[in-house]
Amino acid sequence: MSHASELLQKRRRANLQALMDDFRTEGITTFEQLAALFEFRPDDLKAMTEGRCDIREHEARHVEWVANRRRGWLDESRQDDGD
Repeated sequence: MSHASELLQKRRRANLQALMDDFRTEGITTFEQLAALFEFRPDDLKAMTEGRCDIREHEARHVEWVANRRRGWLDESRQDDGD
């Protein structure tokens, strides 16, 4: 995997985790509930957040749509990530 691809996955994982934290403050607290919200299997969501599998383009766009974020939000840097 190229450095750019690794950086994109790092951003997507961090932003997905931030979204999940936001939803937890709203009472959606379990991986099962979060997975249902995003229409993923709990094991797949866990693998995405742990970096055991990539968050593919269509999955990233779907998460943004569910969370009412603009297209590309999941790919954006929210902190110093080395680029």
